[in-house]
Amino acid sequence: RSVSLYNNSSQTVYIGGSDVTITNGIPVPAGTWSPAIDAGPRLIVYGIVASSTANVRVMEVSNENIGA
Repeated sequence: RSVSLYNNSSQTVYIGGSDVTITNGIPVPAGTWSPAIDAGPRLIVYGIVASSTANVRVMEVSNENIGA
């Protein structure tokens, strides 16, 4: 299972754990994808911007056949 985030806004989004800040987060510049994140079923990714709000899209891919 892997998760990638697309920053569909005009400002940088910073991602990380529940304590993410613009100082310690992984920057995802406007109009780009984050690095792929290896994800377990309970992973929570947090994001923050310096001001205002952002539009972020999430893509999850998995080789597990759940719900079929």
